[in-house]
Amino acid sequence: MQDPTTHILGSQYSGRRYLRYRELEALGICNNRNTLTFWIRKGRFPAGIKISGPYGKTLVWSAVEVAQHLLARAAEREQSQSNERKTPPDTCPAGSMFERARVEAMPDAQYEPSRGDAQD
Repeated sequence: MQDPTTHILGSQYSGRRYLRYRELEALGICNNRNTLTFWIRKGRFPAGIKISGPYGKTLVWSAVEVAQHLLARAAEREQSQSNERKTPPDTCPAGSMFERARVEAMPDAQYEPSRGDAQD
């Protein structure tokens, strides 16, 4: 069975349990520590794990949690895009400045009046 992190994060992270901030940057997940902190506080990114090391405490993220988070975000995006495709485009009220601008910008051959346009 393939490691779930390999499929999402790439083969260079195969078998990795933790990711450091510079690896999140290399993956293109974030490029600013303040933004990452904001996402974590708002629950928009998995919380990090503090581990002690020779230089003090280091913040790392579970590679599996990051991969699962990316999958969930991709699924949310696909769902919202499919909902947008199903939503009919809004029409401007007849006689509004937006409807007049739409009509003026369109060649006569392409103009089809909205429901509220007066028929001659």
